[in-house]
Amino acid sequence: MENWIKVEDKLPEKRKAVLVYAPEMNEPITTMYYDPDSDSAEFGEWVSEPSGPSRGGWSSLGARDVTHWMPLPKAPSGN
Repeated sequence: MENWIKVEDKLPEKRKAVLVYAPEMNEPITTMYYDPDSDSAEFGEWVSEPSGPSRGGWSSLGARDVTHWMPLPKAPSGN
């Protein structure tokens, strides 16, 4: 499944979780959403919500830190 989309070509729907690729991060692939209306970034920002209890807080990247994104895969079905 190699469906990476360049952010310069298209951005995901506002506040819809997607996989992102940010080459300068220690872990360059993570789940975030794009918020073009962010008050804290001139061109919007990529945001990651806490993923569960004791998992840390919010994190964000500037719009220019992310180079590619792709939709999340479908959840597994069955047991």
